[in-house]
Amino acid sequence: MKKLWGWGLVQSAIIALVCLAVLGIIAHVRFGSLRNGLQYLRGHRLLVDSPAAQLGIVNSGEVRDVIFHITNHTEKSVRILGCETGCQCMVSRGLPVAIGPGETAEVVITVSFKASGNDTFFQPLSFITDLEGTRVTASISAKIQGGA
Repeated sequence: MKKLWGWGLVQSAIIALVCLAVLGIIAHVRFGSLRNGLQYLRGHRLLVDSPAAQLGIVNSGEVRDVIFHITNHTEKSVRILGCETGCQCMVSRGLPVAIGPGETAEVVITVSFKASGNDTFFQPLSFITDLEGTRVTASISAKIQGGA
């Protein structure tokens, strides 16, 4: 009987793709996204759902609230103490907040958009925690239109 080497390779590729799909589904169900599943595997235990908030087009002078959901995957309660930003145009509300093991907290960042023309807004931010050496990062981006 003649062996079909190509068929064995195709079967292996199909099995690998099925395994990756199953792992992706598990990561999405357990952590909310494939990205958060990978972050967890890298040792991160405080995870942000949708850490890159993209707001699209906003008007200069507009104020928007951006909500971040932070989930605690540690075995103890963690406090989010504050938020560091590189811009005075952003203010955090509802901090400090305690997040129990397996729980999720909502943190609101209020952003005031101002521009001198059509500008791109991008600001990284960092949530400060009571876990030694642990910060949770996120970002907010938008296209500002209608500046003076």
